[in-house]
Amino acid sequence: VAARDWTLQKIRCSSLNPKDADDSECGGEWFEAYLYAVHRDIYDDIDISDATALLKKNKMKSLNSNRKYNIGRIRIPSCQEGFEEILQAFSTGPSNEKITDRSEVLAKILIDIYMSCLVDFSTILKVVDIASSSSKSKVVIVLYMGTAHTRAVSDFFLNRMSFRRKAFIGKFDWDDDECRSLRLPGALWNFNDLFQK
Repeated sequence: VAARDWTLQKIRCSSLNPKDADDSECGGEWFEAYLYAVHRDIYDDIDISDATALLKKNKMKSLNSNRKYNIGRIRIPSCQEGFEEILQAFSTGPSNEKITDRSEVLAKILIDIYMSCLVDFSTILKVVDIASSSSKSKVVIVLYMGTAHTRAVSDFFLNRMSFRRKAFIGKFDWDDDECRSLRLPGALWNFNDLFQK
């Protein structure tokens, strides 16, 4: 029940305001895609190398002039508004067979919100299944996922279920040219080291 409620709350929050509900540490792809599809003039004239930074900035300097764009005021419509726009695009009849870039990106954002949350929900259920079917009193679960999903699943278990984090390997913020290899700690070679008091 806790996992279901957490997932539904996450979907509801993201659906109401996709831009503000996005992960401020590793998100930004929805807003970047929306800028590309709907505000292409701005997208082509700003530094879009860090999608997460786009979420945090109110103003972005033009690459070609002294102009500053107030991207903080640009919002992504809610999923309900987006769905209504998509339906409107399809209801205009056979004369309008081309779906607009705006309708397409809104559909992609709507689908991605649900799919992303379902991946997190499925992961949580799998972790619970593994832990509950174990005959051991202490269970080690190792997740190897992308940053957004790792943060979401970690948030659920640490903040909703009061688990304690014993280890986190890697980091959330990588430089583009940085090698993403990991050095596993000794405790993962001898799980008894994880449970020492």
